[in-house]
Amino acid sequence: MDLGFIFTSLALFILVAAFVARPLIEKMSGVEAEKTHADDLFAQREAILIELRDVDFDHETGKMNDDDYKEQRARLTTKGVEVLRALDSLKTEEAAPPVNTLDDDIENLIAVKRGKKVAKPLPSNGKTPQSDAADKIFCTQCGTPAHADDKFCAKCGAQLQRVWQD
Repeated sequence: MDLGFIFTSLALFILVAAFVARPLIEKMSGVEAEKTHADDLFAQREAILIELRDVDFDHETGKMNDDDYKEQRARLTTKGVEVLRALDSLKTEEAAPPVNTLDDDIENLIAVKRGKKVAKPLPSNGKTPQSDAADKIFCTQCGTPAHADDKFCAKCGAQLQRVWQD
């Protein structure tokens, strides 16, 4: 046997062993993702669906009488509805965006820089997101900040148009 073949085989063996052993090592080290309330609700939903399937199967095969079937199915359905409502309430809480986020501010500034209208609504005071004290507008040609009473850009001389409306 060639020495290069032995080293190549050994390196390949070590790589395969590391790949196979990685999940075991991570499990022993306790590296697991934190379970959230939503994860618990999804697990409960899956468990209820499995129980419903089993109850239906038992009824179809004759292992369960009609009265017990109706009672267990109603109980599981009620439990499932509660879990689904809890999941829906979590989704609506997460889906409610804040009124004026940093991303909206950045998008508005980019729109001003490009000379377009504001993409997202402004705060209720109508001022630019980055400066409430100074009533500034921006040149649509070069993006230079200008004062509200300026009619032309001090840098490029372009006529200023008010993008932020009061």
